Amino acid sequence: MSKHGVSVSMLLVAGLLIGGCNETPVGGVVDTLTITVADITNTTGKIKLDIVWVIDNSVSMCQEQNSLANNVDTFVEKFAALNLDLRMAVITTDVLTEAEQGNFHCKLPGQFPPNCIEREVHKCLKDEDCSGKFGPQWVCDEPTNGAINLTNLNGSINSKCRYLCDGNDQCSDLYGDPDYKCTTPGNDAAERGCILPPDIAGCPTDLPCVLTTEDGNIDLFRCVAIVGAEQAPNPQFEQGLNAALWALDTNPSPGVPDRSLQAKNFIRKDAYQVIIFITDEDDCSLATGVSLKKDDWNRCVCLKTTDDGGPLEPVSNFVNKLKSINADSSKVLVAAIVGDVSVGSQDSLGCPDDDQLDQCLKDKRELFQKSKCGPSAYAKNSYVCESVAGQAEWGSRYLELVNRFGVNGVAANICNDAGFGPALDLISEKILTRVVRVCLPRQVKPGTELYVSKVLPNGETTQLVQNAEDGFTVETATDCPALGPDIGGKAVFLKKVLAAGEQLEVRYEAPIVAE
Repeated sequence: MSKHGVSVSMLLVAGLLIGGCNETPVGGVVDTLTITVADITNTTGKIKLDIVWVIDNSVSMCQEQNSLANNVDTFVEKFAALNLDLRMAVITTDVLTEAEQGNFHCKLPGQFPPNCIEREVHKCLKDEDCSGKFGPQWVCDEPTNGAINLTNLNGSINSKCRYLCDGNDQCSDLYGDPDYKCTTPGNDAAERGCILPPDIAGCPTDLPCVLTTEDGNIDLFRCVAIVGAEQAPNPQFEQGLNAALWALDTNPSPGVPDRSLQAKNFIRKDAYQVIIFITDEDDCSLATGVSLKKDDWNRCVCLKTTDDGGPLEPVSNFVNKLKSINADSSKVLVAAIVGDVSVGSQDSLGCPDDDQLDQCLKDKRELFQKSKCGPSAYAKNSYVCESVAGQAEWGSRYLELVNRFGVNGVAANICNDAGFGPALDLISEKILTRVVRVCLPRQVKPGTELYVSKVLPNGETTQLVQNAEDGFTVETATDCPALGPDIGGKAVFLKKVLAAGEQLEVRYEAPIVAE
């Protein structure tokens, strides 16, 4: 049996049986291992996953949070179908408000603020610029000294068009959703617009802070994930990396909030730990004891780390500390849904998916950074990408974290007109390909090949290619049985998760072993 909760049956195709430990294994035998994805339990128990979601609760995250809530069911269902032992909690990127600071978040949000009114990015200096583009009742929200501040250095736009609604029905018809409301901020009729309230229908007021498959409340994650879009100053200073570390550190350093009891109760030593960041702005995690003036809260991409005399904690430090939350660092995974240059986009901010992609990405990111750090009063509003859900900054520090985690990291662009579905699919696939693995019970005979095939429900087989994009890898796995006195455990990892009903067939020749 695999030690990873995967049901494995071993057949000796030569017609021989392996007896007890006093018997001598026969060389030249081809072993066949079979996994059924629909049932990955065994006597060692289910695969355990401790997942912490770090969700931005700043004022710019209204649309993104509703999109997340509408797509998380599919994410959760993927894991539920595989009968995994899930434990999940949510924290926010706010580390200044005492009630947050890495504390598990388990309260329903209030109403979204006026900043969450729907607006369309468009160059406009007068209402006619908007009505001519979108139709009657559309007005222009232009920047001060509009002609000068209309665009930023990287081409991002500072003006937007807003629908001047006259009632809820108009908003529902316009956006195709009956939940939309027409709101009038400050009773100023000139500021009215359409807004989609937090999607908390059916959510209990008393939410659990930790959701588990054991307690049968994983379905409440949709409610917990909507952390609110706060207009107060503190949530606008996002420090997601600090928040994650504080939430999970069982031995915190002096000078930071002590959430060690929370961490000890949440983290299971025999589980995988997964940290998922969702934000439309970059990380601005300060080093312990360092402060930052408010004028720089929204310009974190312009700041240096303490290694170079700046105020930010180096990302490399977070990598080391987050990996240490599990004695086996290979069982810690990170994911990030953050802003980046859109690939295949036709707008001026994106890059075509061609042979010049890498250079284009480099140039666009550098241009965003110059734009964000420019002298203009509106430079801080620069964004690197946009979608129907809004605009986003380049999440450079989160992306660096993911890259430093190597095969245990995955990133997706928050700017996606299809919503959060594709990003969550990508992350769930990555998690499953890292935690569902097949331990090799014996060494592969030197000079011979390891054959891995996918068996379809109709019996057809497809041989997988090692290291191919949709193939498999063989990697050291510290919690797989050692293959010899000085040889660590090895496991087969799939690049893509098998569908329910599909099986994996692993064949190889083992060397003669004398006992």
